Amino acid sequence: MADNINYTIRDFDGYKIIDLMGNLSANTVRSFETVVRRIIENESVILNMVNVKVVTSAGLNSLMDMSFEAKERGTRVILLWAGEDLLELVDTLDVYSNLIFADSPEECKLKIKHYT
Repeated sequence: MADNINYTIRDFDGYKIIDLMGNLSANTVRSFETVVRRIIENESVILNMVNVKVVTSAGLNSLMDMSFEAKERGTRVILLWAGEDLLELVDTLDVYSNLIFADSPEECKLKIKHYT
């Protein structure tokens, strides 16, 4: 398994989307958190997970940490198009209530408005 995470940041109707590509693991969470932290200081962020191949337990912990930090700042982290493996891991560990999931960018916008 190659341990890398790449990203691009784009605007969608006034919201930031981080398009992630690669694996979210112990070797990549530090760079992932640096990028997300810069955004959640000022605004909510949508994490496009469609091209994330693997999320390890360290990656899941990082997603939850970023979600908690955003909430403390009055912003949110929304997970867009999470893969079945991640959803299964979240369900198995019973941490679903710690994250916000969406199936479309429009749903992300609604959830950001609802939760902030």
